[in-house]
Amino acid sequence: MKAFEFGFIDERPCFVMEKCEKSLEKAVEQGLSTKEKFDLVLQICEGLAYIHNNGETHRDIKAANIMIKDGIAKISDFGIGRFMDRDTTTLTTTTEKYSSWGYTAPELFNNDGSFREGSKAIDIFALGSLAYYVFSDGSHPAYFSHKQVAADIYPILQKCRELQPEDRYQNVEDFFQAINNVLAARGRYKTLTELVPVKNKITNSELKEHALPLLFQSNGIAELIENFNIFKSLWPLIYKADPKCTDSIIAFILKTFEEDHNYWLQFEDTEVMARMAVLLCPATDNPELKIKLFDLCLSRSIGANRWDAMRDIYNNLISKWNTNTILPFAVYIHEHSDYFEKLSEIIGVSIPTIVKAYY
Repeated sequence: MKAFEFGFIDERPCFVMEKCEKSLEKAVEQGLSTKEKFDLVLQICEGLAYIHNNGETHRDIKAANIMIKDGIAKISDFGIGRFMDRDTTTLTTTTEKYSSWGYTAPELFNNDGSFREGSKAIDIFALGSLAYYVFSDGSHPAYFSHKQVAADIYPILQKCRELQPEDRYQNVEDFFQAINNVLAARGRYKTLTELVPVKNKITNSELKEHALPLLFQSNGIAELIENFNIFKSLWPLIYKADPKCTDSIIAFILKTFEEDHNYWLQFEDTEVMARMAVLLCPATDNPELKIKLFDLCLSRSIGANRWDAMRDIYNNLISKWNTNTILPFAVYIHEHSDYFEKLSEIIGVSIPTIVKAYY
């Protein structure tokens, strides 16, 4: 924000600044179009990157501290800002470090002096929280949830808010690029089918940046099944680019099946679901997601009495379990031994001894 004069009132420093129309917080309450959301978030990125590149951190990035004038986002309130390379006198006392609940990076709660640091990671955590507030139409970031934002945006915001600073984006420019990639992907390729002929002509990272938003735009189970049937041919290259994206894909699949109660699953759909389990279960290290996806796909395949789907799951998952890979499924096998016996009976196979040991 522009500052015209500075001085003191009652011995306290003050600035005379330009008058803005409203805060970002108020703008979100009034309602923003998708274009306005992207535009404002990208503007804030540019402003924060400028601050960082000049050796400073803000440390209180939140919607209430972003002012808007003539469609331009302006970062305000540097009361607890610091220089990165030296200690700084702040206008706001450091005892107020918990005032921006939901935007505060977890390392600031360590009581180890972290709050005195001028770390970019603190601002990046808050930036992800602010973007969540914008893209979720005002949901408080303290209740951060994949259910409130588009699936192509969620993994980006989640990376900003990782518990460990080293796991977040290391600079604002990377976050800016990730958001810009989503915007580009939404406009450049309209369907996953368009990516198939070019998958070997672009980098794996570019393929991932374009394919995931298109998969995450699936509206309901029918579209998800149709899109995943195409996506499975792209998956090996996407996995090479970013193995960690597996969790966001599984979470989206589970969410879609959880929320769509109107679609009547077709028999052939279960074959696509079996491929979901075969491709994604081994690719995630998250045991909860692994088990939920396996259960979804196995139970639907058995319920539909679809032999090909059950054979796919048996041949490419169950029969390949070893003493290590079976462990996440131990309790599940014990509680659902009837599923395995039913599968054995329908497709005429013997359940491996290693699996039966958990009955």
